[in-house]
Amino acid sequence: MPPIASCLRKIKLLLDALEELRKSVDYYALDLSFQELQRTLSDIHPENFEHVRCHGLLGTYDDGHRWLRAEEQAMRPKCVLSLGSTIGSEERPEAARFLWSFADAMTMTPGFGASAMFVVGVDGCKNGAAVWKAYNDEGGMNRRFILNLLLHANSILGYDAFDLEDWSVRGEWNEAQGRHEQYLIPKKEVYIEGVKFFAGQKVFVVSSYKYDDAEQTVLWEAAALISQEDRFQRLRLAS
Repeated sequence: MPPIASCLRKIKLLLDALEELRKSVDYYALDLSFQELQRTLSDIHPENFEHVRCHGLLGTYDDGHRWLRAEEQAMRPKCVLSLGSTIGSEERPEAARFLWSFADAMTMTPGFGASAMFVVGVDGCKNGAAVWKAYNDEGGMNRRFILNLLLHANSILGYDAFDLEDWSVRGEWNEAQGRHEQYLIPKKEVYIEGVKFFAGQKVFVVSSYKYDDAEQTVLWEAAALISQEDRFQRLRLAS
């Protein structure tokens, strides 16, 4: 049973439950970063497990597809997990293609496709006020997360091209698209590597799509998935 690494907190809850049930399971975490892979496996504390075995897969999603298709995996029952932000961060057609790509990789072996499972986490809340509040927390955690983009850009450029004091973060609910959008906005004119950013200019960073029941049905059909359970989709955002 090789799920793909996603939100660590959710994965840990699942692995703890499987261990308590004494299920013999192999968990494979997939990540591009060796350091992040090490952190993930360390934070799971695999040394506390007797029945759950933890492994790391270093590579891209395409590498994950090839691994799932490999002969040594072909005859094993498989369950892929996507519990993090991947689905919400993609445009809707791309999200369907992402899910389909893993479903296709799991069902290549004749006779074993029917046993393949896919557990997908999507946000079904389309209450704009509730979504906005979740992404614009009073503690500023999300703001720091978005501003970290500028710190990462500085590390790539090799100098402090972006001064965090010159930028603000804005979150907006796009009712028409059914998604939350986040922007970086310069407080004054900023010049970076010959590029001019005007004061108040919205620089798009990331969006997070929400899926109501009808949109989830469209997503599953586009990804060639058959819905089995939806018991988790009713969880509500904290008010």
